[in-house]
Formats: sequence, structure tokens, C-alpha cells
Amino acid sequence: MGVMQIDQEAPVLHCDEVDSTNTHLARIVLGEGSTAPSGIALWASRQNKGRGRDGRVWLSSDEALTFSLMVEASESELEWLTALAGVALLRTIRNTGLDSAADTKDALSLKWPNDLLINGRKAAGILCEHLDTSGDTHRVIVGIGLNIGAVPLEVRDFAASFDTALSSEERESFIRELRMNLELLFTLPGAPESWRDEYSSHMRIFGTQCPLHLPGGIRFTATPISIDEHAHLICRSTEGEILTVTTGEISPTPLVEGHLS
Repeated sequence: MGVMQIDQEAPVLHCDEVDSTNTHLARIVLGEGSTAPSGIALWASRQNKGRGRDGRVWLSSDEALTFSLMVEASESELEWLTALAGVALLRTIRNTGLDSAADTKDALSLKWPNDLLINGRKAAGILCEHLDTSGDTHRVIVGIGLNIGAVPLEVRDFAASFDTALSSEERESFIRELRMNLELLFTLPGAPESWRDEYSSHMRIFGTQCPLHLPGGIRFTATPISIDEHAHLICRSTEGEILTVTTGEISPTPLVEGHLS
């Protein structure tokens, strides 16, 4: 049985500038005497030490929507957290009309394990970091960086952005909407099959040969064919062997972090 419960009334905090929203929220949650509820969130107008997967640097612009929230999850929910955060992000973008521009509407997709794409170009990334465990409950920081406004020249070849502007009130509203969508996803009946179906429905890479990058610098070409019940990637090698990839990333675009986190 899952334990995912998000207090929809938990505070949404704001800082003008932080090193990383994940790092700063972790300090708050782990601070002495803290009773931070599941769902507490933090967004920053600017972060100067944003982080991507595997310790990569993630550059930020002041137009970015960069935020983190802490959630409590069971072991089975934990393995699906990144994937469902991606689905929640996509739903929220659509529900709030952020994708209403002609060049982004109906162009959104998800890339395993942690990216949101616009027409195949990276528009957002997700970084989940485990804080601690108490009994069957894991506390995890979910960090999301959403590209908004101009895309810096150095990432223009592979990054995409939502051509809009968000006020402070709209940013907080977006975070609250995403928080609600995330909880709704974790209460879908028939999980994990329903989670797999929902996540897979937003992926467009199935059946397309592409590079895969694994820990330790291992790289090979394979064709993604499905997602299993643990949110792992099932793919077919060029030799026809069926492989289960538990850690790594698909790279139909260059293996470089986007400019936001």
C-alpha cells in the first residue's frame, strides 16, 4: 500500500536567490526542530548552483521557473516518482495553458527517465534526491526546472522554451497545480499498471533507434520498446537482444543538460 499523501495546504516558499532549490529546501526540511509537511515547496527567482543528473551543472536564467517540493513515498512509489513527476508537469502545463503557443501546443512529450520535450528538444528536467527513511516512508526532494523565455545561445541547438512570462502569483499557482496533479496520479487505481500506461502514453521514442547512456560511460544504440512495472526501460539492442535498463538515459538529443534546473 502506498503512503503518498501531499498536504495541499503546505506552504509554497520563495527566495530571491539560492544555490539550488533542492539543496535549500533540504536544509529547511532537515533543519533542527523542523516539522515540514509532505508537499512543502520552494521556488527561487534565481539559483546560482543548479544541479542536473549525475552531478552535472545546470545553468539558470532569471525567467526560469525553478522549484522543488518534498514528498513522502513508499518503496513502490519511490521508483515511479520521477516518471510521475514528469506526467504531473506535462498535465500542469496543459491545464494552465502554458502550451497554448502555436509552436508548443500538442508538441509535448516525455523522455525517459526525467525530461520533458517540446518537439524533441529539452524544455524541462526533473531531479529527485532522497533525504531519509523512517519505517516504510521515504522523504524525497523533487526538483523541477522549466524553460521559460529566451534560450541562451550555448544551448539553443537542443533546448526549447515556453515563450511566455509568469508573475510571482502565476508561478505559485503553477506549483500548487502540479502538487495536486502529482497526488492524483499516485492515487490512480490499478497501479503500477495504470502508472505505466499513463507514463508510456506521453513517450514518443518507442520504436526509434537512439543512443543510450549508462553509468560508467557505457554507451550503445538500442530501440526503446516499453516501460516495465518498475519504471525501467525495456529496449532491443541492435543484435536483437531484449534489455532492461534500470539506470541511465535515452539521448535522442545531445547528452548535455538544458539551461535550467
